Amino acid sequence: MVAKSEFNDRVNAVEPEKASVLVVAIKLPTGALEIITNYQNIPEKIKYYQENYNENMRLKHAPDVQIVNFMIV
Repeated sequence: MVAKSEFNDRVNAVEPEKASVLVVAIKLPTGALEIITNYQNIPEKIKYYQENYNENMRLKHAPDVQIVNFMIV
C-alpha cells in the first residue's frame, strides 16, 4: 500500500507537467484491482488524487476504494 506522503514525495521528485504517463492501481470494494493509465492532463489528475484521497490513499467519499500503487513516467 502507498501512503499519501509517499505519493507526494514521488510527485515532487518529478515535474508532473513533463511526465508522459501516470499509472495508478486502485483496489475496489470487491477486492479487484483497476489499473488507470493517463497520458494527458497528468498535473490535473495528480491534483485530483491529492484532493480526493486521504492520508492512507483511500477515496474520501468511498473509503473502500484505495490507491495501492502508482507510477509516474
